[in-house]
Amino acid sequence: MSLKYALYTGCVAKGAGRELLASTEVVCKKLGIELVEMTDAACCGAGVIGEDNVMVSDIIKPLYNITMGAFYGCYAMRPHDYSDLDNPDNPDEMERILQVLGAKTVDYPARLKCCGFPILMMNKDNSMTLAGNALTSAKQAGADCMVTQCPLCHLNMDAYQPEIDPALNLPVVHIQQAVGLALGYTREELRMDTHIIRPSGPLAAL
Repeated sequence: MSLKYALYTGCVAKGAGRELLASTEVVCKKLGIELVEMTDAACCGAGVIGEDNVMVSDIIKPLYNITMGAFYGCYAMRPHDYSDLDNPDNPDEMERILQVLGAKTVDYPARLKCCGFPILMMNKDNSMTLAGNALTSAKQAGADCMVTQCPLCHLNMDAYQPEIDPALNLPVVHIQQAVGLALGYTREELRMDTHIIRPSGPLAAL
């Protein structure tokens, strides 16, 4: 049975995070998911609609040698009454997806914290501190890369990472890109070459 979803792109996916839209489109096409863009929907500043079902039979390049740190941020879990997460206080949906793809996942203290983007324009120093804490926490836990489901989290922790701490060098990928890699798409097709922190380590070997 084919699936049909309304696609809300917001503004980031058509601006600073165009690789997010590109990777979403190729992955959904591969999985037989039809996307209908909500062309009349205005920017809300933080929203993203995604699909979390991965067909195991479609995985042709499992991510066996990669350790990934899922980052939820704060928007995905609030308000609890409207969340689709099984347990908004301690979700594991992203980890389950990444494990289906073959990746190893790590638990780390900052995975449910704010990335700092909401206060970027008001208090950049604190915003960078929040992002840096999350990146450092994931790296210390053994992650080869961080995986985000929010384009604003990705923007803050990828684009500003050289300013936060150049020594971190931790790639940050959209979860759609992680799915795309397991489905056999190249890094170029998923536009991972547009990231500020380019793939390195096991991620670069794919």
